[in-house]
Amino acid sequence: MEIDLSENLPQEFISDCTVCCRPIEVTVTSGARGEPVMKLRSEDDTA
Repeated sequence: MEIDLSENLPQEFISDCTVCCRPIEVTVTSGARGEPVMKLRSEDDTA
């Protein structure tokens, strides 16, 4: 999975898993020191 860090953060998008082809919700934000932080969530996750 490639993330384009030249785009403004936060970013949210859906990507298909390359193994099982199920959708994954991807959220990219900035961490405390400006580093990118990626969170992944599948439809099976409960939160």
